[in-house]
Amino acid sequence: MELARSATFESVAELLVVDEFEDRFRTWPAGHVQPVAEGTNLDRLRIATAAAAAGDAFGADLSPDAVVATARRLIPAIVGALPIRSRRGSPRLRLIAADGSRVTVSGTIAEQLAPRLGRRPVDTALVSMVNGALCLLADHELAVSTLAARVAASARADPYGVVSAGLGPFSGSLHGTASRHVRTLLDRAN
Repeated sequence: MELARSATFESVAELLVVDEFEDRFRTWPAGHVQPVAEGTNLDRLRIATAAAAAGDAFGADLSPDAVVATARRLIPAIVGALPIRSRRGSPRLRLIAADGSRVTVSGTIAEQLAPRLGRRPVDTALVSMVNGALCLLADHELAVSTLAARVAASARADPYGVVSAGLGPFSGSLHGTASRHVRTLLDRAN
């Protein structure tokens, strides 16, 4: 809970993957995969993952440093493949430091993702909520998509194959597309 208020998603991901927490606010490079105009967001994520894999000559390198470097490129690439839905750009992420002071961080995954989530204007509160949600969901335990990704990783699949395996269950109505049914229900109730 504390990290969701005081750390970037990138820092939490680094903690989970390399078991080191850097208090400095690391940001990853923006994605370079162009958004796909047609299809669902799931289609866009699959295409972005495949495109990133095709452009990575060292993607099969499973050394720990190479896998971490791939993750630092792949996550922004799949976020960048989603269409921007908000009319305004994203403001900078504001976090609460351990001493209670406010820290402003720019170029984060939360800032890149927030304008892609809906049509409402993006403000610092939304960016902070997106960052907090990403931090809380970073260690997602054994959802079916996580299980699929772990099975692929246990077979020594490359990072792109692991992500692709994890995206597979999202097409199921009891997992990734369940939110469509909820959205339909909420739209009808409105």
